Amino acid sequence: MNTLIQKIQALRLEQTRLRQYLLRREQSILACTSAFSREGSALAENFAVTPLYVELSDRELSGALTIRNQGGESAVVEVQVMKWSQRDGHDHYAHTTEVVATPEFFTIKGGATQIVRVGMRRGLDPDKELSYRIFLQEIPVGPVTTDAIAKTSLRVALPLFVSPLALRRTDVRWDLISENQMGMTVRATNAGTVHTQILGFKVLPALPAEPVLTNYDHVYLLPGQTRNWALKGPPNLGADLFEH
Repeated sequence: MNTLIQKIQALRLEQTRLRQYLLRREQSILACTSAFSREGSALAENFAVTPLYVELSDRELSGALTIRNQGGESAVVEVQVMKWSQRDGHDHYAHTTEVVATPEFFTIKGGATQIVRVGMRRGLDPDKELSYRIFLQEIPVGPVTTDAIAKTSLRVALPLFVSPLALRRTDVRWDLISENQMGMTVRATNAGTVHTQILGFKVLPALPAEPVLTNYDHVYLLPGQTRNWALKGPPNLGADLFEH
């Protein structure tokens, strides 16, 4: 029992360090290069967006994003909020009027900052968290060309979570659902009422030893959803512990 407790404590410490590393990396990428970029230019025109996600609740039914144009040219940006769900381990989006974002379109000059406000149009769910994505998309200006149309696919999607009225409950369950000579399939089930963010996991053998499989997969798992990972590795591991 003591050995198992030590193993769990060590994994949790490593997980905390991994979370800090990934958060720093995500902030750096978003601020420097990934929010928007104009292909074909020597110096990409980048947009810094903060915060990285929005959380609303019955105590705070509205929020705000700050977009800064770090490039030298003006840009036209469209804001769209879509309902976010998951099925069979994949993200799905649908048009919604449950959340309002203003302004929906704006022109932002080089070096300027724009505030986008988001707020709820519907009531909160009594039991389960609501999830949406805020899409910020640059709209090309000028003649309509093939390159201009391609640029409309360059967009950033920020999570928007709305807490339930009931007490938030986190509960992620891990299972080994199949194992064969080629490897195994690991399943995570979110049995809680709010989302969880999985940064990775390790597969450990039944007897104390080093992890035999490690997976770093930065994904969101919404309430009531499952996700499978098919992993290649040595057969007949008899794994007894999964840590997220």
